[in-house]
Amino acid sequence: MVSAANMPVAAMDSYVLLDNQILDAKTKKIIYEFPIKFKEVASFGDKFAAIDKNDDLCFYEREKLLWKKKLNIAKSKRPFNGTMTKIAKISESEILLIIEKDGFLKFNAKGEELWHKSVNFKESGASDELVMDHGAQLLKAKDGSIFLLAKFGANIAKFDALGNEIWRKQICGRDRDVCDLPDTLNATYKLANYKEGLLLIGANDASEDQTIFLELDLDGNILRENKAKLQDFWLKSAVSTDDGGVLIGGGAHGDDTVIIKIRSDLPLDQQKIKNLNR
Repeated sequence: MVSAANMPVAAMDSYVLLDNQILDAKTKKIIYEFPIKFKEVASFGDKFAAIDKNDDLCFYEREKLLWKKKLNIAKSKRPFNGTMTKIAKISESEILLIIEKDGFLKFNAKGEELWHKSVNFKESGASDELVMDHGAQLLKAKDGSIFLLAKFGANIAKFDALGNEIWRKQICGRDRDVCDLPDTLNATYKLANYKEGLLLIGANDASEDQTIFLELDLDGNILRENKAKLQDFWLKSAVSTDDGGVLIGGGAHGDDTVIIKIRSDLPLDQQKIKNLNR
């Protein structure tokens, strides 16, 4: 299931949360609608963690609220987008939050805070600074480290399991000869586990009609790339699969939904991604 822009979506064992609605996993029928909107969600088996519009961290079992914790979030001075918060599942019993103006907070599934680590985010500045935006993402890698994709997808940083920064790099930025992808608001980036390393997926703005798939190792080095001509394609999601591949979800030609499988048994640069032109 591909979510619309800024619409939270998470798949649990027996149901799916789409925006503020619970859908049955088999029938896809709406079985419950929450009276409150969610900003971020992460699935935990048949439960899910969420940050709601009041900046509360909540934990649900379907429509049943198990616990709620008020987050002390320092509000951003940018009224057009508010404070950026991201949530990720770290293990079956651990929730990780990253909050602009604050940093990392780690909770267990009971809502108890395990640790807090400050991170110096910037609103703008040099190319190596971490800038939180709507496209920022958290990902737990297979080696247990934590990756943050920030600054419109241009920067990536690696942290250890306690939130200590290991390195940060600029992955994309045509103007600085790093990669063919621009670090602009019009470019969309997604991060997913791929094989034993990372896959960074970047979609150019529509005028380029090109999507570049990048395979990175856990040190942030680009191993392979695949440039695909995908006309009017807008990248919306990237989901790791059990076989080590990645499913790419997006839209094209107006209302069409597109699913692309990046295989793990074939080198990335040898995979032929079909042209979506009509």
